[in-house]
Order: sequence, then C-alpha cells, then structure tokens
Amino acid sequence: MITGEHISLFLDRDELHWGDDWHGKIDASLASVAFFIPVITPRYFQSIECRRELNYFVRRADTLGLGELIMPIKYIDFPALENNPTGNEAIELVRRFQWEDWTELRFCATDSPEYRRAVSRMASRLAAANASADQTQVPVELLESTDMDDGPGILDSMAGMEAALPEWQEALESIGRGVQSVGELFTAATPEMEGANKSNKPLAARLTVARKLASDLRDPASEIANSGESFTKRLNEVDQGLAIMIERTPAEAAEYPDRVAQACRLFESIKQMAISYEKALEGLESMLEATQSIETMSRDLRAPLKTMKRGLLSMQEGRRVIQGWVSQIDDSSLDCSV
Repeated sequence: MITGEHISLFLDRDELHWGDDWHGKIDASLASVAFFIPVITPRYFQSIECRRELNYFVRRADTLGLGELIMPIKYIDFPALENNPTGNEAIELVRRFQWEDWTELRFCATDSPEYRRAVSRMASRLAAANASADQTQVPVELLESTDMDDGPGILDSMAGMEAALPEWQEALESIGRGVQSVGELFTAATPEMEGANKSNKPLAARLTVARKLASDLRDPASEIANSGESFTKRLNEVDQGLAIMIERTPAEAAEYPDRVAQACRLFESIKQMAISYEKALEGLESMLEATQSIETMSRDLRAPLKTMKRGLLSMQEGRRVIQGWVSQIDDSSLDCSV
C-alpha cells in the first residue's frame, strides 16, 4: 500500500514442504531477497540454520553496503541480548542493527490498532530503506559476484575440515563418556533407592539418595552439554566450506588430481563421523527418555537433567545439517571408487 508495488515474502516455516530441498531453497531465496527480518528469540540463536541464514545475509549486505535492509524483530527479551560482551557471535551480529521491539506487541491481536500501527511503521521503514538502496551505486562486479567467490578455496576448506574433525571426534567421545557415567550413576542409585523404601522414614531416605544422585550427575551432565555445544558451534563455518568443496572438486579433478584423493578421504571421514554422531545422539536420547520419570522425584535432579537436555538440543540442531552433508557427498559427481 505504501509503495504501490507487489512484495513477495518468503517465510522459511511456511514455504518449505516435506520433501523440499530446504537447504538449496533457502539459499536461493537469500541470494535474491531485498530485505531480511530475523525474529529474535532464545531459540533463534540455538538454531544452526537460523545462524547460517543470518551470517549469509549480513555478509551479503555488508558486501553491497546495504545494512539498513536488515531489520530484526525482538520477539522475546532475554539476558544474553544485554550482556557486554555477549559471548555469542550471532547475537553480536544482530546487535549491529536497529531492531523493532515486539516483546509486548506479541500479546496483541493481529487485527488490533497497536499491532496494525507497528506493522505500518515497519513497512514505512522498509520502504524508506529500499528507496535508499535504489539510489546506492553498487559496482556491477559485486552484484554479479557469488558468495562462493567470496568464500574460502578448496584447500582452505579442506584444512578447516581436517582441523575440525579431531575436535568433533573428541566431542563425540566425551559425550559417550558422559552418557556412560550417567548410566552407571543411575544403576548404582537403584539399589540405594530400594533400600530407602525399606527404611523407617522412606520419603526422607529417598530424598537423600536423590540429592546425592543429583550432586554426582553435575559433572557428567556438564560434560555432555559442553561437548554438544562444542560439536555444533563450527557447523555453520564447515557447512559453507563443504558445499564449496563438493561443487568445485569434480570440476577441477582433471587439473588437480591430488585434490580428488584428499577430498575422498575427507568425505569418507565425514560419513564415518555422521555414523558415530547418530549413535551418540541415539544413546543420549534414550538415556534422557529413560530418566523422565525420575525428574519428578526431587527438584535437585532437575538441574543436571536440564543441563543434559541442553546438550541433547545442541546435538539435535546439528542432525539435519550433518545428514545434508552425507546426502550432498552421495549425490556428488566426484568418483571416489577409483
């Protein structure tokens, strides 16, 4: 209504359907969008894909000098947004831009005057930013350049991947150790709980066992959570580099045959890592499912179990990214059978 022009909106939740190539579809949309509106919640920064989209568009906007076309919506307020420094690269990126505060507006009906005025303010801001962008003289070579040209080369990507693989393997082994320790602690606590039921004061005795178990769980729970976060924190960087490798290596195989062998070894390592990852994730999921009923026994148990769930969440966020890697490798035209 403000510009008199039609605007097409791409909503990654609404526009993706089961069976879609979601990764490619999002990338294709990000490459052509005029403005980018991330809706900021704590979960936004826990999502690998959301962080990847944010990095992608901010990098593109910086290259073109059009940062005003990024408009975050602060949908939920949380302490990490106000910390200095935040310790989170994605939050630091978002804080570079002027956001719209919808922390109270989200409770309003979409047809309420308050909500409609807020939408109108956003539309006016975007229209003004878009008009300003139209006046910006962007060099043709920047418009025609692709993110692949700005990204790392094949050897850079290989080096990054090779550096990350030992760290990931150690993270997986650490999670395995944590899961094993937790299992042993629960196994040891079972006869103690049975003995408590036979005491003169069974409730007090059970509470004592639960509190001791909660104390013992603290360290392995932290190990699981920290290792899960360590495993996933570099996925965005590696995801970009791996995509470049998969696309470029077959085309350059004739000119640089040594790269084929290097890439094939690396791809096989990634596929093996994906198998180990699934086993670790399944073990963590099964363990937490088995402990659900125990969580209600004592509030002391909630903290370590919540910590372990944080590690599980980090691991689950990386699942579809890693599965996507395996699919890309399997679909690659690179012949590793020679």
